[in-house]
Amino acid sequence: MERAGDNAGAIGGPLLASALVALVVICHAMFVAITVAARQAARQARRVVASPTAPKSA
Repeated sequence: MERAGDNAGAIGGPLLASALVALVVICHAMFVAITVAARQAARQARRVVASPTAPKSA
């Protein structure tokens, strides 16, 4: 029984560690992508608000 637990730990430990590392990397990449997209959207919105509108007819 003890040997079976050792074998399961030797296989399961690295698999679990790999999954956690992949999850953290994916979450970090998604956070960066969302942050960059939000900044770009804010810049575009500022440009649209600051740009002159079409000339008004008199």
